[in-house]
Amino acid sequence: MNHATDLLEIQQLLYRYCYHLDRGDLQQMAMLFAEARLITPGGGTVENDPAAIVALYQEYTRIYDDTGTPKTRHIVANPIIDLAEDGLSARCHSYIVVFQATGSLPLQPIIAGSNHDRFQKTGGRWRYREREIISELFGDLSQHMLQPFGPQ
Repeated sequence: MNHATDLLEIQQLLYRYCYHLDRGDLQQMAMLFAEARLITPGGGTVENDPAAIVALYQEYTRIYDDTGTPKTRHIVANPIIDLAEDGLSARCHSYIVVFQATGSLPLQPIIAGSNHDRFQKTGGRWRYREREIISELFGDLSQHMLQPFGPQ
Protein backbone atom coordinates (compact mmCIF):
# COMPACT_ATOMS: atom_id res chain seq x y z
CA MET A 1 0.00 0.00 0.00
CA ASN A 2 1.63 3.25 -1.15
CA HIS A 3 -0.10 6.13 0.63
CA ALA A 4 1.80 8.78 -1.35
CA THR A 5 0.51 7.34 -4.63
CA ASP A 6 -3.02 7.13 -3.21
CA LEU A 7 -2.90 10.78 -2.15
CA LEU A 8 -1.68 11.85 -5.61
CA GLU A 9 -4.42 9.88 -7.36
CA ILE A 10 -7.08 11.46 -5.17
CA GLN A 11 -5.63 14.92 -5.82
CA GLN A 12 -5.80 14.21 -9.55
CA LEU A 13 -9.54 13.61 -9.23
CA LEU A 14 -9.95 16.97 -7.47
CA TYR A 15 -8.00 18.73 -10.22
CA ARG A 16 -9.75 16.92 -13.10
CA TYR A 17 -13.12 18.25 -11.94
CA CYS A 18 -11.79 21.82 -12.27
CA TYR A 19 -10.02 21.11 -15.56
CA HIS A 20 -13.03 19.60 -17.32
CA LEU A 21 -15.46 22.19 -15.99
CA ASP A 22 -13.28 25.14 -17.03
CA ARG A 23 -12.90 23.64 -20.52
CA GLY A 24 -16.68 23.39 -20.81
CA ASP A 25 -16.44 19.59 -21.03
CA LEU A 26 -19.44 18.85 -18.85
CA GLN A 27 -19.62 15.23 -20.03
CA GLN A 28 -16.09 14.39 -18.84
CA MET A 29 -16.66 16.30 -15.60
CA ALA A 30 -19.87 14.38 -14.96
CA MET A 31 -18.22 11.02 -15.70
CA LEU A 32 -16.03 11.57 -12.64
CA PHE A 33 -19.23 11.03 -10.62
CA ALA A 34 -20.55 8.03 -12.59
CA GLU A 35 -20.50 5.93 -9.41
CA ALA A 36 -21.12 8.70 -6.91
CA ARG A 37 -23.66 10.89 -5.22
CA LEU A 38 -23.42 14.61 -5.97
CA ILE A 39 -25.03 16.92 -3.41
CA THR A 40 -25.54 20.45 -4.73
CA PRO A 41 -25.46 23.67 -2.70
CA GLY A 42 -29.26 23.82 -2.69
CA GLY A 43 -29.46 20.34 -1.20
CA GLY A 44 -30.40 18.55 -4.42
CA THR A 45 -28.91 15.11 -5.00
CA VAL A 46 -27.93 13.26 -8.15
CA GLU A 47 -26.77 9.68 -7.74
CA ASN A 48 -24.87 7.54 -10.26
CA ASP A 49 -26.23 9.53 -13.22
CA PRO A 50 -23.73 11.51 -15.34
CA ALA A 51 -26.47 12.56 -17.80
CA ALA A 52 -28.45 14.17 -14.96
CA ILE A 53 -25.30 15.97 -13.77
CA VAL A 54 -24.69 17.34 -17.28
CA ALA A 55 -28.32 18.51 -17.46
CA LEU A 56 -28.02 20.19 -14.06
CA TYR A 57 -24.85 22.06 -15.01
CA GLN A 58 -26.36 23.05 -18.38
CA GLU A 59 -29.36 24.48 -16.54
CA TYR A 60 -27.24 26.65 -14.23
CA THR A 61 -23.86 27.31 -15.90
CA ARG A 62 -23.46 29.82 -18.73
CA ILE A 63 -21.30 28.41 -21.54
CA TYR A 64 -20.04 31.08 -23.93
CA ASP A 65 -20.42 30.42 -27.66
CA ASP A 66 -17.10 32.04 -28.60
CA THR A 67 -15.03 29.70 -26.38
CA GLY A 68 -17.36 26.84 -25.49
CA THR A 69 -16.36 27.42 -21.87
CA PRO A 70 -17.77 29.21 -18.82
CA LYS A 71 -14.71 31.54 -18.90
CA THR A 72 -13.80 30.44 -15.40
CA ARG A 73 -10.90 29.03 -13.46
CA HIS A 74 -11.89 26.74 -10.61
CA ILE A 75 -9.09 26.57 -8.06
CA VAL A 76 -9.12 23.76 -5.51
CA ALA A 77 -6.90 24.38 -2.50
CA ASN A 78 -5.91 23.04 0.90
CA PRO A 79 -7.12 19.47 0.38
CA ILE A 80 -7.12 17.58 3.66
CA ILE A 81 -7.23 13.91 2.67
CA ASP A 82 -7.80 11.26 5.30
CA LEU A 83 -7.16 7.70 4.13
CA ALA A 84 -8.94 4.87 5.91
CA GLU A 85 -6.70 2.36 7.64
CA ASP A 86 -7.56 -0.33 5.08
CA GLY A 87 -6.45 2.00 2.24
CA LEU A 88 -9.70 1.47 0.33
CA SER A 89 -11.60 4.63 1.19
CA ALA A 90 -10.83 8.24 1.93
CA ARG A 91 -12.45 11.52 2.87
CA CYS A 92 -11.34 14.94 1.74
CA HIS A 93 -12.20 18.51 2.62
CA SER A 94 -10.98 21.19 0.23
CA TYR A 95 -11.64 24.82 -0.54
CA ILE A 96 -12.80 25.99 -3.95
CA VAL A 97 -12.55 29.48 -5.42
CA VAL A 98 -13.94 30.30 -8.86
CA PHE A 99 -12.46 33.18 -10.86
CA GLN A 100 -14.11 34.57 -13.97
CA ALA A 101 -13.39 37.17 -16.63
CA THR A 102 -15.61 38.03 -19.59
CA GLY A 103 -15.83 40.92 -22.01
CA SER A 104 -17.97 42.82 -19.50
CA LEU A 105 -16.58 41.40 -16.22
CA PRO A 106 -12.96 42.00 -15.20
CA LEU A 107 -11.08 39.08 -13.65
CA GLN A 108 -12.38 38.49 -10.13
CA PRO A 109 -13.37 35.77 -7.68
CA ILE A 110 -17.09 35.11 -8.10
CA ILE A 111 -17.74 32.35 -5.55
CA ALA A 112 -15.90 30.40 -2.87
CA GLY A 113 -16.77 27.44 -0.73
CA SER A 114 -15.87 23.92 0.25
CA ASN A 115 -16.11 20.46 -1.20
CA HIS A 116 -16.62 17.48 1.09
CA ASP A 117 -15.64 14.37 -0.82
CA ARG A 118 -15.64 10.65 -0.22
CA PHE A 119 -13.57 8.29 -2.35
CA GLN A 120 -13.34 4.54 -2.78
CA LYS A 121 -10.55 2.45 -4.28
CA THR A 122 -12.00 -0.24 -6.53
CA GLY A 123 -10.00 -2.40 -8.91
CA GLY A 124 -6.86 -0.47 -8.02
CA ARG A 125 -8.42 2.90 -9.00
CA TRP A 126 -9.70 5.73 -6.86
CA ARG A 127 -13.21 6.97 -7.65
CA TYR A 128 -15.57 9.53 -6.25
CA ARG A 129 -18.28 8.05 -4.04
CA GLU A 130 -19.76 11.37 -2.92
CA ARG A 131 -19.24 15.10 -3.31
CA GLU A 132 -21.08 17.73 -1.33
CA ILE A 133 -20.58 21.24 -2.71
CA ILE A 134 -20.99 23.98 -0.13
CA SER A 135 -21.10 27.55 -1.47
CA GLU A 136 -20.26 30.09 1.22
CA LEU A 137 -18.95 33.37 -0.24
CA PHE A 138 -20.57 35.09 -3.21
CA GLY A 139 -19.37 37.72 -5.65
CA ASP A 140 -20.78 38.80 -9.00
CA LEU A 141 -22.37 35.67 -10.48
CA SER A 142 -24.26 37.57 -13.20
CA GLN A 143 -21.96 36.35 -15.99
CA HIS A 144 -21.72 32.78 -14.70
CA MET A 145 -25.10 31.52 -13.59
CA LEU A 146 -28.17 31.10 -15.80
CA GLN A 147 -30.49 30.78 -12.78
CA PRO A 148 -30.62 32.78 -9.53
CA PHE A 149 -28.04 31.38 -7.11
CA GLY A 150 -26.69 32.40 -3.73
CA PRO A 151 -28.06 35.11 -1.47
CA GLN A 152 -30.67 37.17 -3.27
